Amino acid sequence: MRRKVLYLSAIWLSFISGCGKETSSATQQNTNTADIIASVNEKDITRGSFDLLSYEIAQRRGGNKLPDEQVLAELIKRELLSQEAEKKGVMKNPLFSFRMENASRSISAEADAEVYLNEINISDADLKKEYDLRLNSLKTTQFRAKHIVVDTEQQAKDIIAKAVSGSDFSELAKSKSKDSASKDKGGELGWFSLQQVIPPLAQAMTSLQNGQMTAQPIQSKFGWHVIVKEESKEVPAPALDTIKEQLTNTIKIGRLQQHIAELKEKAKITNNFSEGKPSETSAPKTQPSPIPLPSKVEKEKNGADVVH
Repeated sequence: MRRKVLYLSAIWLSFISGCGKETSSATQQNTNTADIIASVNEKDITRGSFDLLSYEIAQRRGGNKLPDEQVLAELIKRELLSQEAEKKGVMKNPLFSFRMENASRSISAEADAEVYLNEINISDADLKKEYDLRLNSLKTTQFRAKHIVVDTEQQAKDIIAKAVSGSDFSELAKSKSKDSASKDKGGELGWFSLQQVIPPLAQAMTSLQNGQMTAQPIQSKFGWHVIVKEESKEVPAPALDTIKEQLTNTIKIGRLQQHIAELKEKAKITNNFSEGKPSETSAPKTQPSPIPLPSKVEKEKNGADVVH
Protein backbone atom coordinates (compact mmCIF):
# COMPACT_ATOMS: atom_id res chain seq x y z
CA MET A 1 0.00 0.00 0.00
CA ARG A 2 2.85 2.37 0.84
CA ARG A 3 4.37 1.79 -2.59
CA LYS A 4 1.01 2.58 -4.23
CA VAL A 5 0.67 5.83 -2.27
CA LEU A 6 4.21 6.83 -3.22
CA TYR A 7 3.44 6.07 -6.88
CA LEU A 8 0.31 8.21 -6.84
CA SER A 9 2.12 10.97 -4.97
CA ALA A 10 4.85 11.03 -7.61
CA ILE A 11 2.25 11.32 -10.36
CA TRP A 12 0.54 14.22 -8.63
CA LEU A 13 3.80 15.97 -7.88
CA SER A 14 4.87 15.59 -11.50
CA PHE A 15 1.52 17.03 -12.56
CA ILE A 16 1.90 20.03 -10.27
CA SER A 17 5.62 20.79 -10.60
CA GLY A 18 5.76 20.00 -14.30
CA CYS A 19 2.58 20.88 -16.09
CA GLY A 20 0.33 22.22 -13.36
CA LYS A 21 1.73 25.75 -13.29
CA GLU A 22 2.18 25.88 -17.05
CA THR A 23 -1.36 24.63 -17.54
CA SER A 24 -2.64 27.43 -15.35
CA SER A 25 -0.70 29.99 -17.34
CA ALA A 26 -1.94 28.41 -20.56
CA THR A 27 -5.55 28.88 -19.53
CA GLN A 28 -4.92 32.39 -18.19
CA GLN A 29 -3.11 33.85 -21.18
CA ASN A 30 -6.46 34.97 -22.60
CA THR A 31 -8.41 37.59 -20.71
CA ASN A 32 -11.50 35.44 -20.29
CA THR A 33 -11.35 31.64 -20.36
CA ALA A 34 -15.16 31.56 -20.43
CA ASP A 35 -15.21 33.13 -23.90
CA ILE A 36 -17.21 30.95 -26.28
CA ILE A 37 -15.14 30.01 -29.32
CA ALA A 38 -17.53 27.47 -30.87
CA SER A 39 -20.76 25.60 -30.23
CA VAL A 40 -22.16 22.21 -31.23
CA ASN A 41 -25.94 21.93 -31.25
CA GLU A 42 -26.00 24.98 -28.95
CA LYS A 43 -23.54 23.35 -26.53
CA ASP A 44 -20.72 25.84 -25.97
CA ILE A 45 -16.96 25.17 -26.23
CA THR A 46 -15.01 27.68 -24.13
CA ARG A 47 -11.62 29.26 -24.55
CA GLY A 48 -10.48 27.59 -21.32
CA SER A 49 -11.26 24.11 -22.67
CA PHE A 50 -9.47 24.97 -25.91
CA ASP A 51 -6.33 26.27 -24.18
CA LEU A 52 -6.11 23.28 -21.87
CA LEU A 53 -6.48 20.72 -24.66
CA SER A 54 -3.97 22.61 -26.80
CA TYR A 55 -1.45 22.45 -23.95
CA GLU A 56 -2.10 18.76 -23.22
CA ILE A 57 -1.63 17.81 -26.87
CA ALA A 58 1.60 19.83 -27.05
CA GLN A 59 2.91 17.98 -23.98
CA ARG A 60 2.27 14.63 -25.63
CA ARG A 61 4.02 15.88 -28.79
CA GLY A 62 7.19 16.87 -26.96
CA GLY A 63 6.26 20.55 -26.73
CA ASN A 64 5.16 20.91 -30.35
CA LYS A 65 1.82 22.70 -30.52
CA LEU A 66 -0.91 21.53 -32.84
CA PRO A 67 -2.40 24.22 -35.12
CA ASP A 68 -5.38 25.93 -33.47
CA GLU A 69 -7.83 24.77 -36.12
CA GLN A 70 -6.86 21.14 -35.50
CA VAL A 71 -7.28 21.54 -31.73
CA LEU A 72 -10.73 23.05 -32.27
CA ALA A 73 -11.62 20.26 -34.69
CA GLU A 74 -10.69 17.73 -32.00
CA LEU A 75 -12.86 19.49 -29.42
CA ILE A 76 -15.80 19.54 -31.84
CA LYS A 77 -15.33 15.84 -32.63
CA ARG A 78 -15.32 15.01 -28.93
CA GLU A 79 -18.43 17.09 -28.32
CA LEU A 80 -20.27 15.40 -31.18
CA LEU A 81 -19.45 11.95 -29.83
CA SER A 82 -20.29 13.03 -26.28
CA GLN A 83 -23.73 14.24 -27.36
CA GLU A 84 -24.33 11.05 -29.32
CA ALA A 85 -23.39 8.95 -26.28
CA GLU A 86 -25.86 10.94 -24.20
CA LYS A 87 -28.64 10.34 -26.75
CA LYS A 88 -27.99 6.59 -26.79
CA GLY A 89 -27.72 6.32 -23.02
CA VAL A 90 -24.26 4.85 -23.41
CA MET A 91 -23.23 5.94 -19.94
CA LYS A 92 -25.83 3.60 -18.43
CA ASN A 93 -23.49 0.77 -19.38
CA PRO A 94 -21.61 -0.05 -16.12
CA LEU A 95 -18.29 -0.28 -17.96
CA PHE A 96 -18.52 3.34 -19.07
CA SER A 97 -20.18 4.67 -15.94
CA PHE A 98 -17.42 3.18 -13.77
CA ARG A 99 -14.82 4.67 -16.10
CA MET A 100 -16.46 8.08 -15.72
CA GLU A 101 -16.60 7.60 -11.96
CA ASN A 102 -12.87 6.85 -11.80
CA ALA A 103 -12.03 9.75 -14.14
CA SER A 104 -14.01 12.16 -11.96
CA ARG A 105 -12.34 10.81 -8.83
CA SER A 106 -8.90 11.16 -10.40
CA ILE A 107 -9.47 14.78 -11.47
CA SER A 108 -10.78 15.71 -8.02
CA ALA A 109 -7.80 14.04 -6.36
CA GLU A 110 -5.33 15.85 -8.61
CA ALA A 111 -7.09 19.14 -7.88
CA ASP A 112 -6.74 18.70 -4.13
CA ALA A 113 -3.12 17.61 -4.51
CA GLU A 114 -2.37 20.65 -6.68
CA VAL A 115 -3.88 23.08 -4.19
CA TYR A 116 -2.18 21.39 -1.24
CA LEU A 117 1.29 21.20 -2.83
CA ASN A 118 1.20 24.74 -4.20
CA GLU A 119 0.60 26.01 -0.67
CA ILE A 120 3.72 24.30 0.71
CA ASN A 121 6.67 26.59 1.36
CA ILE A 122 10.05 24.85 1.49
CA SER A 123 12.69 26.81 3.41
CA ASP A 124 16.47 26.52 3.14
CA ALA A 125 16.42 24.93 6.59
CA ASP A 126 13.99 22.28 5.31
CA LEU A 127 16.30 21.53 2.39
CA LYS A 128 19.38 21.29 4.62
CA LYS A 129 17.60 18.93 7.01
CA GLU A 130 16.46 16.67 4.15
CA TYR A 131 19.95 16.76 2.64
CA ASP A 132 21.57 15.73 5.92
CA LEU A 133 19.05 12.90 6.39
CA ARG A 134 19.79 11.52 2.93
CA LEU A 135 23.50 12.25 2.81
CA ASN A 136 24.60 8.62 3.00
CA SER A 137 22.08 7.45 0.43
CA LEU A 138 23.18 10.22 -1.93
CA LYS A 139 26.65 8.73 -2.03
CA THR A 140 26.96 6.22 -4.84
CA THR A 141 29.30 3.51 -6.05
CA GLN A 142 30.35 3.41 -9.67
CA PHE A 143 31.76 0.42 -11.47
CA ARG A 144 33.91 -0.22 -14.52
CA ALA A 145 33.46 -3.49 -16.35
CA LYS A 146 33.73 -5.23 -19.67
CA HIS A 147 31.64 -7.98 -21.14
CA ILE A 148 31.10 -10.29 -24.08
CA VAL A 149 27.60 -11.05 -25.37
CA VAL A 150 26.88 -14.11 -27.52
CA ASP A 151 23.78 -15.96 -28.69
CA THR A 152 24.08 -19.27 -26.85
CA GLU A 153 25.08 -20.50 -23.42
CA GLN A 154 27.62 -22.90 -24.91
CA GLN A 155 29.35 -20.08 -26.80
CA ALA A 156 29.64 -18.16 -23.54
CA LYS A 157 31.03 -21.20 -21.72
CA ASP A 158 33.66 -21.64 -24.44
CA ILE A 159 34.70 -18.00 -23.99
CA ILE A 160 35.00 -18.46 -20.22
CA ALA A 161 37.21 -21.52 -20.78
CA LYS A 162 39.45 -19.60 -23.19
CA ALA A 163 39.74 -16.62 -20.81
CA VAL A 164 40.64 -18.89 -17.91
CA SER A 165 43.21 -20.65 -20.09
CA GLY A 166 44.94 -17.35 -20.74
CA SER A 167 43.32 -15.87 -23.82
CA ASP A 168 43.07 -12.08 -23.71
CA PHE A 169 39.51 -11.07 -22.77
CA SER A 170 39.59 -7.88 -24.82
CA GLU A 171 40.62 -9.76 -27.94
CA LEU A 172 37.90 -12.34 -27.32
CA ALA A 173 35.38 -9.49 -27.09
CA LYS A 174 36.54 -8.01 -30.37
CA SER A 175 36.21 -11.30 -32.20
CA LYS A 176 33.24 -12.93 -30.45
CA SER A 177 30.91 -10.34 -28.90
CA LYS A 178 27.75 -9.29 -30.68
CA ASP A 179 27.48 -6.05 -28.68
CA SER A 180 28.41 -3.56 -31.39
CA ALA A 181 28.66 -0.69 -28.89
CA SER A 182 31.47 -2.30 -26.87
CA LYS A 183 33.14 -5.06 -28.92
CA ASP A 184 35.56 -2.75 -30.76
CA LYS A 185 36.65 -1.41 -27.35
CA GLY A 186 37.42 -4.88 -26.09
CA GLY A 187 34.07 -5.17 -24.34
CA GLU A 188 34.65 -2.03 -22.25
CA LEU A 189 31.47 -0.55 -20.78
CA GLY A 190 33.08 2.40 -19.01
CA TRP A 191 31.93 3.75 -15.65
CA PHE A 192 28.31 3.27 -14.56
CA SER A 193 26.06 2.97 -11.53
CA LEU A 194 23.92 -0.07 -10.79
CA GLN A 195 20.79 1.86 -11.75
CA GLN A 196 22.12 2.46 -15.27
CA VAL A 197 22.54 -1.15 -16.33
CA ILE A 198 20.43 -4.27 -16.79
CA PRO A 199 19.80 -6.35 -13.64
CA PRO A 200 22.12 -9.25 -14.56
CA LEU A 201 25.06 -6.87 -14.96
CA ALA A 202 24.18 -5.05 -11.75
CA GLN A 203 24.04 -8.35 -9.87
CA ALA A 204 27.45 -9.33 -11.21
CA MET A 205 28.94 -6.07 -9.98
CA THR A 206 27.76 -6.70 -6.42
CA SER A 207 28.94 -10.33 -6.34
CA LEU A 208 32.32 -10.04 -8.07
CA GLN A 209 35.58 -8.72 -6.68
CA ASN A 210 37.71 -6.42 -8.80
CA GLY A 211 39.44 -8.44 -11.52
CA GLN A 212 37.04 -11.38 -11.29
CA MET A 213 35.00 -12.91 -14.09
CA THR A 214 31.62 -14.61 -13.85
CA ALA A 215 32.11 -18.38 -13.46
CA GLN A 216 29.03 -19.18 -15.54
CA PRO A 217 27.30 -17.31 -18.38
CA ILE A 218 24.58 -14.87 -17.33
CA GLN A 219 21.46 -14.62 -19.45
CA SER A 220 19.55 -11.44 -20.32
CA LYS A 221 17.14 -10.46 -23.07
CA PHE A 222 20.21 -9.52 -25.16
CA GLY A 223 21.84 -12.95 -25.00
CA TRP A 224 24.43 -14.69 -22.84
CA HIS A 225 27.00 -12.53 -21.05
CA VAL A 226 30.49 -13.14 -19.77
CA ILE A 227 31.32 -10.27 -17.43
CA VAL A 228 34.54 -9.00 -15.87
CA LYS A 229 34.44 -6.48 -13.04
CA GLU A 230 37.49 -4.26 -13.47
CA GLU A 231 37.24 -1.73 -10.64
CA SER A 232 34.88 0.33 -8.51
CA LYS A 233 34.95 3.70 -6.80
CA GLU A 234 32.91 5.65 -4.29
CA VAL A 235 31.31 8.86 -5.57
CA PRO A 236 30.60 11.51 -2.91
CA ALA A 237 27.15 13.05 -2.51
CA PRO A 238 26.41 16.00 -4.81
CA ALA A 239 26.42 19.48 -3.33
CA LEU A 240 23.10 20.63 -1.87
CA ASP A 241 22.75 23.50 -4.34
CA THR A 242 22.86 21.10 -7.29
CA ILE A 243 19.93 18.96 -6.10
CA LYS A 244 17.61 21.53 -4.53
CA GLU A 245 14.82 20.76 -6.98
CA GLN A 246 14.98 17.00 -6.31
CA LEU A 247 15.04 17.57 -2.55
CA THR A 248 12.09 19.96 -2.80
CA ASN A 249 10.11 17.33 -4.69
CA THR A 250 11.04 14.69 -2.12
CA ILE A 251 9.83 16.88 0.74
CA LYS A 252 6.59 17.66 -1.09
CA ILE A 253 5.92 13.99 -1.76
CA GLY A 254 6.48 13.26 1.93
CA ARG A 255 4.10 15.99 3.02
CA LEU A 256 1.48 14.87 0.53
CA GLN A 257 1.72 11.34 1.92
CA GLN A 258 1.28 12.76 5.41
CA HIS A 259 -1.73 14.77 4.20
CA ILE A 260 -3.30 11.60 2.79
CA ALA A 261 -2.59 9.71 6.01
CA GLU A 262 -4.27 12.45 8.06
CA LEU A 263 -7.32 12.42 5.80
CA LYS A 264 -7.50 8.65 6.13
CA GLU A 265 -7.23 8.88 9.92
CA LYS A 266 -10.20 11.26 10.09
CA ALA A 267 -12.35 9.43 7.54
CA LYS A 268 -14.83 6.64 8.14
CA ILE A 269 -13.68 3.92 5.75
CA THR A 270 -15.44 0.60 5.21
CA ASN A 271 -13.43 -1.98 3.30
CA ASN A 272 -15.46 -4.88 1.92
CA PHE A 273 -12.77 -6.05 -0.43
CA SER A 274 -11.39 -9.53 0.29
CA GLU A 275 -7.79 -9.84 -0.81
CA GLY A 276 -6.37 -13.14 -1.97
CA LYS A 277 -3.32 -14.81 -0.57
CA PRO A 278 0.01 -13.23 -1.47
CA SER A 279 1.71 -14.90 -4.37
CA GLU A 280 4.62 -17.17 -3.58
CA THR A 281 8.03 -16.23 -4.87
CA SER A 282 10.76 -18.69 -5.57
CA ALA A 283 14.12 -18.36 -3.88
CA PRO A 284 16.84 -16.79 -6.04
CA LYS A 285 19.18 -19.22 -7.70
CA THR A 286 22.65 -19.36 -6.22
CA GLN A 287 25.45 -18.33 -8.54
CA PRO A 288 28.70 -20.30 -8.84
CA SER A 289 31.82 -18.77 -7.37
CA PRO A 290 33.42 -16.09 -9.59
CA ILE A 291 36.70 -16.73 -11.36
CA PRO A 292 39.75 -14.46 -11.03
CA LEU A 293 41.22 -13.82 -14.45
CA PRO A 294 44.84 -14.89 -15.02
CA SER A 295 47.46 -12.25 -14.39
CA LYS A 296 49.93 -11.30 -17.08
CA VAL A 297 52.54 -13.60 -15.53
CA GLU A 298 50.09 -16.48 -15.30
CA LYS A 299 49.12 -16.04 -18.93
CA GLU A 300 52.69 -16.77 -19.89
CA LYS A 301 52.48 -20.13 -18.11
CA ASN A 302 50.46 -23.13 -19.10
CA GLY A 303 46.83 -22.04 -18.95
CA ALA A 304 45.75 -25.22 -17.15
CA ASP A 305 47.68 -24.12 -14.03
CA VAL A 306 45.18 -21.34 -13.30
CA VAL A 307 41.94 -23.27 -13.72
CA HIS A 308 40.20 -23.75 -10.35
